[in-house]
Amino acid sequence: MEPGDLIRSALTRAMEVYRDLARKGTASQRVRRGSFGDMAMVADLMCEEAIMRELARSLDLRRCTVVAEESGIINAESEQELVVLIDPVDGSTNMRRGMRHFGAGIAIASSSKFRDVFAAGVLDFVSGELVLATEDNVVLPEGSKGPSNVEDLRESVVTLDFRAAKRGPRDVERYLRLVRALKHVRNLGSSLVELEQIALGVLDAYVCITPEMRVFDIVPGMYVLKKLGCPLWTGDGDPEELELVTRNRYPLIAASNRILLQRILEEIS
Repeated sequence: MEPGDLIRSALTRAMEVYRDLARKGTASQRVRRGSFGDMAMVADLMCEEAIMRELARSLDLRRCTVVAEESGIINAESEQELVVLIDPVDGSTNMRRGMRHFGAGIAIASSSKFRDVFAAGVLDFVSGELVLATEDNVVLPEGSKGPSNVEDLRESVVTLDFRAAKRGPRDVERYLRLVRALKHVRNLGSSLVELEQIALGVLDAYVCITPEMRVFDIVPGMYVLKKLGCPLWTGDGDPEELELVTRNRYPLIAASNRILLQRILEEIS
């Protein structure tokens, strides 16, 4: 199976599992803490299991390093053929509270660097919208207009990760400067869905100025945006050199175009 088709199949199966659990009323039951420290619910565990099973139809996961939200980092001891990132339910709190923004993401790379990701997808569990990218093409939902060309901060619709406000005075002031420059500020509670919405032209930028994001929270969406020509910022480092097999957290700014990204950076610099 081609990588794009495999990712589509795995994400679709995860959505089916979630919807079945939701009908039964068990999706948001808390189970235990996952490998990265968050409280896992039934849907987190069952969707991750479904994704792994579906991927295993075409990939020998024993020969892959897997970085998954609930299972942790698997097979990282020696160099493997592929690196697979899995976020089975991004926006679990939204799911538990009945809010509409949550989904899943998968990325596959030939090394432990972002530059070698060659396929990724993000699926919104509520709308069913899928964005999918491979080396050859990007697939958006029918009727999608793609990333916007909005360049004016006052006209843009930007989602902000508010956790910068919990840090020291310098980060708080950077955060507030940007908030003052924006008119339309949002926070959807799911970074993957927010990045997907930039690909669809619904949002214009996503901003997390402090290191909060884990690789599976952002890399699937980052790759889709990269293939669409959208610029990315990950702090002092080159986004292409982002390490995939890690528990480190990263900042991220993703924008629909370079002028908008530059204007955001000017506000926080």
